[in-house]
Amino acid sequence: MRKLMGDKHYLSAAPQCPAPATNPLKKLLEGTKLDMFFVQYYNNPNCAFEGLEYNSSIVKWNEWAVNNGTRFFMGLPADESATTSGGYLGLDKMQVAVGEMMKKESFGGVMLWDASQAWGNRNYHAQVKNILTKGLT
Repeated sequence: MRKLMGDKHYLSAAPQCPAPATNPLKKLLEGTKLDMFFVQYYNNPNCAFEGLEYNSSIVKWNEWAVNNGTRFFMGLPADESATTSGGYLGLDKMQVAVGEMMKKESFGGVMLWDASQAWGNRNYHAQVKNILTKGLT
């Protein structure tokens, strides 16, 4: 794909949160140089993103990203109604999570599922952007 698309495009993936070694996309991850990837911390009951001390997959994804020269984004639901398996973070928890994630060498940002849910949740995406922006200063 890289040969066909050149340097004008980005190549990404959105795997569910099981760590790279046990992820169903393991072959893709091992055989493809990704520019970024968006780990889905939702729709998988064992992976709900509730804090950092609980989820060893964050450590493993960070290590994998560092070793592969890429960035990872934490994928979260944009509202409680966006998923049936949990993982939604209110703004207070989001602020703590982003603060901790920014300490990770390969952290790229936050991906929200999905835009309509964010708009319906008092423009949650704009509030998350504010949290990210404050964390960068």
